[in-house]
Amino acid sequence: MNTNIIQAKGRLKKIALGQLSLAGGRIKENTNKILSSIKEAKASGADLIIFPELSIPGYCHMDLAYDSDFVAENKAALQLIAASTTGISVLVGFIDQDLTKSAPDAKNWLYNSLAFIQDQEILYTQNKELLPNYGIFNEKRYFQANTESDSPKKILEFEDGQKVGLLICEDLWSEEYSRDIVQDLYSKGANFLITLNASPFYIGRFQSRLDILTKASKAQQLPLVYVNSVGSYDAYDGELVFDGRSLVLNKEGNIIFCAPAFKESISYFDNSSVNSNECKEELDDVKNISFLHDALVLAIREFFKRKSFSKAYIGLSGGIDSALVAALAVSALGADNVIGITMPSHITSDETKSDAYLLAKSLKIKIFERPITAEYKAWIDQFKEQKLNRITKQNKQARIRQSILMEYTNEDPGSALLNTGNKTEIALGYFTLGGDSAGALSVIGDVNKLQVYELSKYINSINKSIIIPETTITRPPTAELEEGQTDEASLPAAYSILVPLVEDIIVNNLTKSELIERYDVTVVDQVFRLIRISEGKRRQLPPAIRVSKKAFGLERRIPMDHTFLA
Repeated sequence: MNTNIIQAKGRLKKIALGQLSLAGGRIKENTNKILSSIKEAKASGADLIIFPELSIPGYCHMDLAYDSDFVAENKAALQLIAASTTGISVLVGFIDQDLTKSAPDAKNWLYNSLAFIQDQEILYTQNKELLPNYGIFNEKRYFQANTESDSPKKILEFEDGQKVGLLICEDLWSEEYSRDIVQDLYSKGANFLITLNASPFYIGRFQSRLDILTKASKAQQLPLVYVNSVGSYDAYDGELVFDGRSLVLNKEGNIIFCAPAFKESISYFDNSSVNSNECKEELDDVKNISFLHDALVLAIREFFKRKSFSKAYIGLSGGIDSALVAALAVSALGADNVIGITMPSHITSDETKSDAYLLAKSLKIKIFERPITAEYKAWIDQFKEQKLNRITKQNKQARIRQSILMEYTNEDPGSALLNTGNKTEIALGYFTLGGDSAGALSVIGDVNKLQVYELSKYINSINKSIIIPETTITRPPTAELEEGQTDEASLPAAYSILVPLVEDIIVNNLTKSELIERYDVTVVDQVFRLIRISEGKRRQLPPAIRVSKKAFGLERRIPMDHTFLA
């Protein structure tokens, strides 16, 4: 008798990929969604339905894992799910606990686990072995790594000869780890792989993910089913987006089936046709700006849904950033739920004021005008005997506008203010605390300035009309807080230089010596200084939607008062 094999009933012909949005800490909602999906898959004749990693508690459960009642509720939900599995097999992610052990600080000994359920019986559970602890991942904070000596992995053998090896996300990785779990499963007899995942989105992630999947599949000539989470969740210091794009690869590592991007779906794959090519979608998120657009729209929609907000307020300056945020908000929430507030001053040009109204008209949103000239003049009049600093005067305008925007949200219960600052400006501290830094959600806080323009042009192209005015796109960007002001004059260089330079510093971690081979040394010094002195300001910003390889927050922890390269 092979002790590595668990005998499973039935065949493995029609597989359902349960690509669902399962929020952290919402066990009842997640369980109901899972139960509904099992019912639908069963009615469609599926032999097996697969759900993502930690699908019951939600991947972004954070420190709720320390609460014993939360863990118990998650395990009770597993039993409820098991009771619904007559006539179908289910793979689902949950938090398991070893009651015989205690982690440091008397914390519960927990595992990131999966359960294989068939005909109301939990036949097998498996714990994750490779726990990511880099970037946004912090699994070692909550979970213990499984070892083969503690709990050896088993193979599920179905009656049609399919011998399935199971993995949980990082367990599929072999590079930079001493263990090759795919090789281990193959040596135990696996001829098919299934992996449950919660793999977040960022621009460029799909190709690196596919490289890992392809390598794992090709290494032992094993077909592979990859099921990923979809949705946007609170990750403590920002919104983490999951793109779905669940896949099936044949034994040559070629994609033969793909679920949609950024959409919940139950997709069905016929396992008897593993050599056919059914995936025709463009999947490269570096080449296709639509993935960035769809990620932002999904995140806005799910943020408002989780918070039970119904309306979004946006300060419309007539500039490119606020125009883009308004367009994204309309795509996410509908025009009736987006309100623009334009707040012209004595500096505001007729063109920018006109552009705010043109944008509102094209988006079909309400717009209200609240001039700040009188309020600003009344403030200035208090300082007749004092010469005010130009920065003080600029900041006062931004803070008056912030106060007006907050008044509107206070007067409209269930509404929220969307922040319109982009990543490049945030990196350089080019914003006002208590002013344009305000908002419940930073929509483009991880989108650089060049991507802002690219997204704006994309929105016009997909609508086949001018949604964002051409003058907004072509006009030199300006905060418009004093006469003749432009961003290029206020910052160390043009955005065409600043954007790649900031990305090389923040995302690519290039050293100063590497940077001055590519950029002017004076600009490099100025940008380093602005990034360094703005650290404290960035800590006070609203949560941003993470769409890059490295966002500000827990992924980049820098002391506020350091003097390195000062």
